[in-house]
Amino acid sequence: MVDAATELAPFGAYLADSATRETTRRTLEWVRRHNVFEGDRLTNSARLVVVASVYARLCSPPIATERQYDVAALFTLLFFYVDDAPADELPALLAGEEPWSVGRLTPSLRAFLDDFREMDAARPALRDAFSRSYHGYLRARREELLYKRQPLSVDEHWAFRRKTIFMDPYIDHWMILLGIDTDQFALASFADARRLATDIVLLSNDLGSVERDRPGGESPDDLNLLDAYAAERGWNRTDAIERLIDLHNQMVLEVRSALREAAGVSGSPAALVYADLLAGIVDGNLGSLKALKFRYQGIAAMLQRLATVAHDAAHLG
Repeated sequence: MVDAATELAPFGAYLADSATRETTRRTLEWVRRHNVFEGDRLTNSARLVVVASVYARLCSPPIATERQYDVAALFTLLFFYVDDAPADELPALLAGEEPWSVGRLTPSLRAFLDDFREMDAARPALRDAFSRSYHGYLRARREELLYKRQPLSVDEHWAFRRKTIFMDPYIDHWMILLGIDTDQFALASFADARRLATDIVLLSNDLGSVERDRPGGESPDDLNLLDAYAAERGWNRTDAIERLIDLHNQMVLEVRSALREAAGVSGSPAALVYADLLAGIVDGNLGSLKALKFRYQGIAAMLQRLATVAHDAAHLG
């Protein structure tokens, strides 16, 4: 068997630092131990491991540890496995209703949960929120192909895609890793910030995936907000992109304000960590789109026009 370093060598340009390379190597070794890709049609397991590891490293709070990066990379990989699955394989992956059942991915998911020891120590409310959000994602992913055949209005598209973008389970798993107890700072501003962060990630991902999601692209079966806006508003492709860039940047201003207000009003250490987590995920998602040029092609100039929140949300000016 080819060693992990050799398998990852073609992706060296996308693993910008030694820490990211080590996270990626450890993730690939875990994948091999658990035979995650055995017998499936995803042609390059190393490629998906690189994508997941880069997202995990960048979509994180500044205080994250190597252990937390590793957990995040594995969880992100399991998401991308489902998200990138061929359309004709999704029904088999998502047919089961049993808890933590995802077709052939089930043994890998349960191995991840066994390794996710922080979940055992988390408050029941956090564990329940994580479980609900993950299973809500799987249900929405199951329905996504149906909606591709029955176009949604813009409002319906936003409501549905908030469930498939994976933000809620991703935030919830980081809250468990960080031991964040939101009962200490249950502020409306944080609820607004989380909602806005989800919408910004959804919109930036769809802008970054306009080439992938086109007919003939890598993911032609995926929904994209640009198509919904173009169909409902009568915009051409260029107009839709321009208007959605403006909408993205306006939402960044709004989430910046919500985070600043929430962190300032609460002032608790946990609230500041939560603010940094939400800002880090939003900015890291955009950074990942920029870094993973082999996945998101032909959109570099557009991505440069998308605003960032600022990595340290607690001290936004």
